[in-house]
Amino acid sequence: MGEKISVRDGFGIALFVTAGIMWGSYTVLLRHWRVPTLEGAVAVELPGAVLAAEALGPWALDSLQGAKPRMLTIKIVVQGSVGEVLSVVALMAALQLLSTRTAAMLPTVTPAVAMLIAWAALGTRVEPAELLSAGTVIAGFALATRRRLSLPENLQRKPI
Repeated sequence: MGEKISVRDGFGIALFVTAGIMWGSYTVLLRHWRVPTLEGAVAVELPGAVLAAEALGPWALDSLQGAKPRMLTIKIVVQGSVGEVLSVVALMAALQLLSTRTAAMLPTVTPAVAMLIAWAALGTRVEPAELLSAGTVIAGFALATRRRLSLPENLQRKPI
């Protein structure tokens, strides 16, 4: 049988699901409001950066002081530009092009994509059940975002 899920794991899963719901809802609203790309990126990033600096600043100083300056600089540049700014700009630009249905479904593929990146970039071992789950998520995304969501005529119910 599978491993038991600890309280900590359950809390982590709940946080991840909550974040997914929040980002999914936010993505749909951005698409609905048709927020321009750069203005939307600034609106997302600026308050988050200010809040993170205020909330984490006092606790982060201890751990940051032990970090090597080169590693810290690389982390700030990569996470700040690629992980934050460029990803949000890409999201805002995509929302200008995508349908609301496709935009709403995008967060569902994030775990599968993260797993594939971890495998390719870090050599993380991927279990067969994880591959099956990722395939299921991607297939569900493809099915849910196709233009015609109705059954083929030969499978549709006929009135009696």
